[in-house]
Amino acid sequence: MARKTAEETNWTYRQLLESALEMFRRQGVASTTMEQIARNADVTRGAVYWHFDNKESIVIALWEAYVFPRARRLETALAHLDPERPTEHFREILIGEFQEILTQRELGLAMGILLRAVEFSERQTELQRVSRDERRKLHEAVAAALSQLRDGGYVASELPAELLAASLMSYLHGLLDLSLSLDSPVSVRGDIHRLLDLLLDGMLRPESQRAAAVANGAA
Repeated sequence: MARKTAEETNWTYRQLLESALEMFRRQGVASTTMEQIARNADVTRGAVYWHFDNKESIVIALWEAYVFPRARRLETALAHLDPERPTEHFREILIGEFQEILTQRELGLAMGILLRAVEFSERQTELQRVSRDERRKLHEAVAAALSQLRDGGYVASELPAELLAASLMSYLHGLLDLSLSLDSPVSVRGDIHRLLDLLLDGMLRPESQRAAAVANGAA
């Protein structure tokens, strides 16, 4: 039997990722087997095990393909807020990320898995470790951005930046879960901008309000 070329191997790998995304979306991670992923991709059972050790490694591969590159770009953007309009820029970054997740099919599906796939266990799995590390990185990036905004007089709350970041991320995760869930009791996709403003208006001072505070000696 002829050896597969690198192009064929890569094609099989991509087919398996696409198949896994579809199967996870259709019936959930826990209910999907490696054999079902292989069958849906129209490849052999041996092919799926050649590329992946187990279902957990498929989930991590999906995150690496679709979620993590986007997360690194988000962290970079948060570290470089526009000094002339930092709070407006901060809002734009968050809203832009939501729009990308909700409009890019693969990214949205992979993000939904990241939000819901990790099960509680007494033994920490590799999946849990990767998920925890990614959440930590994002929390640190958001907290650093809020600290920068606070240094500029743009944060209205006296709560620590780390706590504000944790609250903001919990809120964002909730909105994402409602937006991506197939059985959500409400549709929030059309109101993401207003729902984000609802939280951020109580947390941040807009540039005009900050300027007035400086003029009054309050900043």
